[in-house]
Amino acid sequence: MDWTLAVVERDFELESTIEDIEFAMEIDHKVFGHKGCCGCEKNEKRIVYNFYECSWKKHLEPRLCIAIGQAEKGIAQALNPKAEYHILQTRTMDKDRCIRAIDIWKLQGRPIKLMVSQLMEILLQ
Repeated sequence: MDWTLAVVERDFELESTIEDIEFAMEIDHKVFGHKGCCGCEKNEKRIVYNFYECSWKKHLEPRLCIAIGQAEKGIAQALNPKAEYHILQTRTMDKDRCIRAIDIWKLQGRPIKLMVSQLMEILLQ
């Protein structure tokens, strides 16, 4: 069975931690076909991704990269409204890879919980 389908068939409660944001991004990267070093740099407040390949390479243009980035930003901010999403470089900038970073800040009060099925709805909108 496909990894993505196996995850979607099961619900996980995701919270505002960097680990849960990383898990949600793994699902996103499987859906969009991103390949590379996921979570190359990580601590409790920041995660950096380096992507060397994208299944969208035939249609690679800045607008597409922005749209994918906005989807990822939406996922991170759905889990942690204070999350900051940064596109540091893209292959459309004539670079050898895309680099994206997510910074999170501790939330006051109860953590936000999001089910994986809700995450998939965000991705497929």
